[in-house]
Amino acid sequence: MGVERDKTIDVLLQAREAYERRDWVLALDRLRGAGDLAPEDTMALATSAYLLGNADEAVRALQAGYQDRVRNGDSLGAARFASWLGLLLNVRGESAVGGGWVARAQRLLETESEDVVERGYLLAHEFFQHLARGDLARAAETAARVVETGRRFNEHDLIAQGLMMQGRMMIYSGRVPEGVALLDEAMVGLSAGEVSPIIAGMAYCSLIEACQELSDFSRAVSWTIALTRWCDAQPGLVPYTGQCSLHRGQIMRLRGAYDEALAEFALAQRRYEKEGTVAPAGMALTEQGDVLRIRGKLDEAEAAYRQAAELGHEPQPGLALAWLARGRTTAAISAVRRLLAEAHAGVILCVAHPVGEQQQQIRAAAPRS
Repeated sequence: MGVERDKTIDVLLQAREAYERRDWVLALDRLRGAGDLAPEDTMALATSAYLLGNADEAVRALQAGYQDRVRNGDSLGAARFASWLGLLLNVRGESAVGGGWVARAQRLLETESEDVVERGYLLAHEFFQHLARGDLARAAETAARVVETGRRFNEHDLIAQGLMMQGRMMIYSGRVPEGVALLDEAMVGLSAGEVSPIIAGMAYCSLIEACQELSDFSRAVSWTIALTRWCDAQPGLVPYTGQCSLHRGQIMRLRGAYDEALAEFALAQRRYEKEGTVAPAGMALTEQGDVLRIRGKLDEAEAAYRQAAELGHEPQPGLALAWLARGRTTAAISAVRRLLAEAHAGVILCVAHPVGEQQQQIRAAAPRS
């Protein structure tokens, strides 16, 4: 009995050491064989599985962690597992199920009279709910509360998330220098290794997207290089690698390196499909279509746009421009008018984030009018 116990402890120590050095393959292997796990080890198993592209196993581990905390009467621990389930399921596009887990986390905290850090994670979910309704003022207010909660509890994941949310909202409201300063501050925690890997990946992607929206291509290049190095330092990593290729391709396109850009976009598409995030794969196809259209390969461009639409990604205005190049002016004008009529506010998951992966680096989309 003592020998078996010593062996289990040794396996668990190996798992924790592998996790700390971001060897997700070894960490997952050891955690799978470590028997009953403490909550933090269950979370490590879920994280390792997710980062290796096994989102289903990650969800199962989080569900097991939730059930374990419920059985032990730990409502705060259960709420944290439920909140993570909400995040990962929303990133995967399973918003109904993810929303159910967020609601469950909220109910668990209703009995908590004290101010607890778990409420900060629910505020992060609330931020995206405000965005989905187009209430940018409430979203900005909630982002500030996420930052304040993170700082009060010294919770680095919350601080990074909140600063990124707050910075993006400031940029959308026209306070660009202040917003960019908050994005830079968010990245300090990543550079110091204080932020968990899933949140870090989302933050990288959100920052790069913000740079692109501002046409700050020099910063976008610098952070894309940093994201590439971050991904390369984690063998076996699946989420966020699609964004890496997507952003590299966008930079190459800007430089006129069209062959290289097409290769990166095709790689991004494959990586997104491997992760199971189809809408971001559609984004990569739209990028391919844009380059093919610029090069005058209209048949190939339209084929890429059609594939993107089938995957749920809007291929306009690229497809309208392809139609215009063919002389289909009426169809092109109709498509553009439809886009202009669809004023909305929404959330594009960086899937990461998230655009993926993820990739759910997460990107807030400003309303269009």
